[in-house]
Parts: sequence; structure tokens; C-alpha cells
Amino acid sequence: MDEEQDQPTLAGPTPISRRNPPRAGERRSMVRRTASVGRRWARDTFSREQLVSNLKSIAWVIPLTILIWVYAERAQQDDGSTTVTIEVKSADPTRVARLASSRSISTSFKGPKARVDQAAKQFDPRSGLVQVFVEGDRPPGVYEIDVRQQIQKDPRFYDNGITVTACEPPVVTVEVDLLVEEDLEVRPHPELAQRLNRFSFEPKKVKVSAPAKLLAQAKAKGPLFARVDLSGYPEVNTPGTHGPLRAPVNVPFLPDVRVWPENVNATLDVKPADAQFRIDSLPVNKVVVGDVEETHRIVYQTKFIPNVVVYGPADKIKQLEAGTVTPKPEARFRVTPLDAGAGKINRELEYVLPEGIRLKEDGTTLKTIEIEVVKKDGV
Repeated sequence: MDEEQDQPTLAGPTPISRRNPPRAGERRSMVRRTASVGRRWARDTFSREQLVSNLKSIAWVIPLTILIWVYAERAQQDDGSTTVTIEVKSADPTRVARLASSRSISTSFKGPKARVDQAAKQFDPRSGLVQVFVEGDRPPGVYEIDVRQQIQKDPRFYDNGITVTACEPPVVTVEVDLLVEEDLEVRPHPELAQRLNRFSFEPKKVKVSAPAKLLAQAKAKGPLFARVDLSGYPEVNTPGTHGPLRAPVNVPFLPDVRVWPENVNATLDVKPADAQFRIDSLPVNKVVVGDVEETHRIVYQTKFIPNVVVYGPADKIKQLEAGTVTPKPEARFRVTPLDAGAGKINRELEYVLPEGIRLKEDGTTLKTIEIEVVKKDGV
């Protein structure tokens, strides 16, 4: 019976009501122990060494976090498109490459989302051209060049991690030619030359560098020379000797070539100012070649041209007004046997004026007249 009372029961912990409450001394001891533990924790947590260690951790954790964010942003790829304007250049200084097709290329590309829109804005035509280089070992001729790889090398794409995926058109046509040099005589504008007694230029010749093909085409149009541009100098309208005047030169029919020196010194002796005169009625006469008039009539309605304005030196104009100058002013047209039976045709007029007198041409100056060479009756 006693043994049964000594065995522990399985009914659970002793009810609180049965426990002995802690004494006052024990409570104070527990408070002191808790406070001591808190102080040790605070001392260990907020010690100088611990704070320094935490700051060091933050010093590399924050930049690392930013780098992760930046990398994540860059890793987001996006597509874009823009139109670029290209220019071609030869890698060989003795050759020149000329674009023979469109300069505008539509490009598609992909890259970091944040830079795709920025790249598209950078290729506004006003922001600069994209250079396409042609290998220097190509002989003169016409070639097709793949432009995608060339455009990809542009820093605005390459340095921003952007990949050019397609171009339209995918190739461009370029013409490679030899670059040649030639010495050209310096001359004034023909209209200015007529108002000069004398002129001289220093140097008398300039050197031009141009593609051989373009140079040959220009020569086919007439003698090649360098023209001095004195349009900005009021001295050319004032009689007397002027100079030296430093003025630029260019080459007619070759506007985009290199000329050196770019300027020459011009010395001019300008004639007295021209006078102007209006011829009330200028006769129109025919010049017949062969015996076509024996069998045909030459029919034309314009026998006189009214209000023809001419100009020249004052003394010459006075002689013209007085009718004492020769030859007498007239307009002429030519007739040849080939015109017979050809129907109505337009024939160019030639104005015949005394030496030193020039025709003042404007939009109303008659250039041609209509004629017809008709077979005579009974012939």
C-alpha cells in the first residue's frame, strides 16, 4: 500500500497552485542575472571591433548589391531599329571609294534595354555618319560591300554592348578608283574676264587631286582649269588696279575634289564701268548653206526681236547709239540642205554684236526661232 503511494503519477506537472512561490531574494537574483546577460550581449554586439566588422561587411555588400542590380538590368535584352547614314572610305590613300547606291541603311539591333533607345537617338543624321571602309588592296572597279559588320564596329553600337542583327539593304555598291593629281591653270570667271584689262594670279597653277574616272569625264566636257572666286570683292566693280586679293579657287565640273593651295593672290586691272543700251528692234537674218534657196522657200515668222538690251564700254555704247559702229547688230540662224522637207524645226539664234558689246541675257532673251524649208511651187 505504501509502495503504491511512493511511485510517481502520470497525471502531468504539479498544478501551479501547489508550487512554492519564489522568494523575494530569488527574484532579485534572477533580475540581476538577466540584466547581466543583457549587458554582456550589448557589449559584445556594439563593441568597437564588432561595429568596425559590421561596417566592413556593409562596405562590400552594398556595392555588390548595386552591381547585381546593374547586371540584372543590363541582362534584360531589348530590340530596336534605326536608320543610319553611311560614307565609304578606302583604306589605301592612293585610292578613293565612292558610294554608288543609297546612303541610308535601315538597321535592326538588340542589346541592354536601357541603351537601345539611347542608341537609336544617337544615329540621327545630324549626329554624324557611319564610316564603311573598303580594303586598300582592291583594284579599280565596282564592288558590293556587306555593311552589317562595318556598322557593328561603330562605337555607338560596339561600346554600348549592342549587336546589329540585320541591315536593309544588306549590301551597298561602291566604286573604287585611283586617286590622281594634276596641275591646273587659274582663270577668272568668263564674265569677269570681259571686264578686266589685265589680271594675274599667284600661283598661276594649283594642284587638284581627283578620281581618275571623274577627271576624265570632266575633261570630256571641255578644257579643265581652276576658277578663282572673286564674287565677294567689291573691287571687281571699281575701275582701276586692285590687289593682291586673296581668294578661293575651285574646279568647274569637279566640285568635290581637293585643291591646293586653296587660295591664290589675284591682281586685277578693272575696265571702266560698262554702260547699257536698249536696241528697240534687232533684225533676224538667215545664213543659207548651199543652194537650198534655189528650190525651196525659207519660212519664218520672227523678222525682228524687240527690246534687246546690250552693255559694254561707254565709248562703244555711244558709237552704237550713233550707228557708227560695225558690224551692225543682228540675230542670225543657219539653214542647210538637210532642213529641206523636214517640216517645222527650231533653230538656234546667234547674236552678232560689235566687239566689246555684250548681250545682257535674262529669262526673256529669245534663244531659238521656228523655221520651215518648203519646196517652191512648180519645182
